[in-house]
Amino acid sequence: VISVHRGELTAKNRSLIAKIRASNPTLISWNNVPDYFRPSEFFSLCKALSVPGLTLHRVCSMNWIQTCFGSHILDYPQEQRKQFVIEGANLMREENAKLGVSSLLNDTIIDNTINTSSYFLSKKYYPQWMKSFL
Repeated sequence: VISVHRGELTAKNRSLIAKIRASNPTLISWNNVPDYFRPSEFFSLCKALSVPGLTLHRVCSMNWIQTCFGSHILDYPQEQRKQFVIEGANLMREENAKLGVSSLLNDTIIDNTINTSSYFLSKKYYPQWMKSFL
């Protein structure tokens, strides 16, 4: 069963928090909402909404690279950037090969340099951001 609740979800909105928690949620999908909260505020909301042992929270972050130096190609001097694009393309090829993606898609990575380099750099720096977020 999917439940949708409308309202501004803040620590002060106790009625909405109670309504969501009363539905015994097994999964709460936040998308990139954590990007707009301080971690302490976000985790307080997660705890308030959760049923211990039952609720799983799914999050993603679009803005984490803004607070984690080194995770974006523009954090580096121009002469180093090409290497990150190459590393990103190589990583994509390796992962495509593991998935059995056809060699046509595997031979030429068709993407922009920001996405290709970010693929490599995010794998390198995401664990560092997670430690600071948690």
